[in-house]
Amino acid sequence: MFACVVLQRHECIPLVAFLFPHQGCLQGISTAAAEWSHETVRPADGATIRRWLRSRFDRVHDLEHTTARYEIILNGTIVASESHSRSPATRGYTQAQAIQLYTDAGFTDLRLTSEFVDEPVKPDDEVFCIWGTRP
Repeated sequence: MFACVVLQRHECIPLVAFLFPHQGCLQGISTAAAEWSHETVRPADGATIRRWLRSRFDRVHDLEHTTARYEIILNGTIVASESHSRSPATRGYTQAQAIQLYTDAGFTDLRLTSEFVDEPVKPDDEVFCIWGTRP
């Protein structure tokens, strides 16, 4: 999947075309705020690795802003912690905008799928992938 980092329209599509010379995928992003965390155990020393993420979406400018925190917890004590904020982090596109961007970049045989599964997109899907070929 490819979430288009916030770039101007004329910069984004050449990047997609470079990364996916014969096929493309653009990820729409949800317009809802989200917060989640995930933990896993590092086998080498049993430390817990935790990632926490919060995002919010600016509907006026179609931009997502994120804050992430990464922690290493050993024997119940946080031994390392890093925070990263990206503002803006990603840009949202409607299905029609994504189709136009890919068409303008020379992609053909476009197909939209729903979320991250190989099922046809629904008109109200906010998360979708767009696939195509570029001669």
